[in-house]
Order: sequence, then C-alpha cells, then structure tokens
Amino acid sequence: MSETSEATPLNLLQKLASIVAEIDHVEKSGRNTFQNYNYVKAADVAWLVRKALSSRNIYLVSDVVEVRNYTIPAKENTVMQAVDVRMEFSFFDGDSPATLPIVTHAWGTGTDKGDKAIYKAMTGALKYGLRHSFIIPDESDPEADVETDKATAAAKATGEAKVAELKKKAGKSPAEATERPSKAVPCLFYTEPPAQNGFFVEFVNIREFLSTREDMQDGVTEAMRGARAKKTKSETALVPTGELQPLLEKLVGEMGLTVKKLEAPANA
Repeated sequence: MSETSEATPLNLLQKLASIVAEIDHVEKSGRNTFQNYNYVKAADVAWLVRKALSSRNIYLVSDVVEVRNYTIPAKENTVMQAVDVRMEFSFFDGDSPATLPIVTHAWGTGTDKGDKAIYKAMTGALKYGLRHSFIIPDESDPEADVETDKATAAAKATGEAKVAELKKKAGKSPAEATERPSKAVPCLFYTEPPAQNGFFVEFVNIREFLSTREDMQDGVTEAMRGARAKKTKSETALVPTGELQPLLEKLVGEMGLTVKKLEAPANA
C-alpha cells in the first residue's frame, strides 16, 4: 500500500519568491495628459501585490522611517514644498507568527504647492518599493528613451548657445574665451526632464561652463559629487531632486556662481 505525504508548507521566503514568479507585469493604465506619456499607477501595483500576499497569508507592514523636508525653485520665482521619505516594508508570515519578518526599504520624493508632498512621496515609495521587491518589470527603458534624448539634446544646445552668447558679449571668439577666462559671467543651466518623473534634474552644460571657469572646476566637481550627481553619456549631470536645493545653496550662496533653470522646448 502506498503512503501519501502532505506537501511541505512554504516558508516566508519561498512564498515571496512565488509572488515574483506569479506577477510578470503591470499594465500602464495611468495617463499623463500634460506631458503625454503612460505610466504604471501605484494603485494597480498595490492591488496586484495585495492580492498575491493575502492568498499566501502574508501581512505587509509599511512605515516611514526617515523624512526630509525642503523647498525647490518653481516658476515665477516661487518655491514648492518637497519631501523625501524612506519607507520600511516588513513582510510577516501569518502561518508562522514566530518567524522574523523579511524587511525591504524604498525611497520616494514628492513635491506640491500645498500640503500633499508627503503623501505623494509615500505613494511613490510604495509603488517602487513593491515593484523592486518583486522585480515587476517595466517595458520602458531609460537607455532607449528617444524623446528624452531629444529633449536633453535640445536643452543642452540651448545652454551652449547661451554660453556662446555670453562669450560674444565679452568681445572674444569662442577659441579665445576657452584659452583665457572670460569677463562675462557664464551660467550653469539645469532642466527638469519629464521622463525623470520629478526624481532628477539635469545640468546640461557642465563641460561648457567649466571651459570658461577652469578656476571653479574642483569646486563644482566636488559640489556635484556631494549632491550624488550621475554623469550621462552626453556629459550632462543628473542630480536627485532632493539634492537640488542644497546644491544650489553651495553653488550660488557659497561659490557665487550663477545658476538658472532652463525650460526645454515644448516640441523637443
């Protein structure tokens, strides 16, 4: 007579791994009509993960463990409230209450003219925290974002043109201005690429700026490094939005540089 054996219950890690295998994608049901792109809604991610967790008797506890409040420049010389949050996600196994939870973390950034920045930051952290925890893919790839490349190139070209104009006003050819410091006051320009979803700003003329202010090369480089800037293939610099205000305070307030926000052409 053959013996039948009960299946061995899955432990917490195995249950979470099975969710990774179950959720293969999330539809982009959200639509940004202002910037004309589709996006994955936080509610859709939460619904799929919640359904998968509850079917396995797993409970998720989310908690904000770190908050940073600051302001960022906005249009017409105004400022917006901004908040960075770090959230902690603890997964508990309802079938084994004595088992220690598996904990993950995620960052979120929110900006708002009123009091909703903290809630936007928490929503962003929840969405990306769950997506990263369960490796939920997104078919969009920053490396293949042609529209972003076009916008970046247009903004960079505008910045270069403004630098060239400043050199011309100083009465020097571009070659002469490169060899000797210009009497003009060159500017550092930054823009807010739509594809970065508010998480990064982009300084578009770092190389051109430093060609006219070699005396500032070490200071600017160190300031960018302190702001966790990431150099792109087109030699621009991506700076986390949360680091923008401290960076501006250093560049403008301490170093006396001129920094301006540059609006990319709408048809770029």
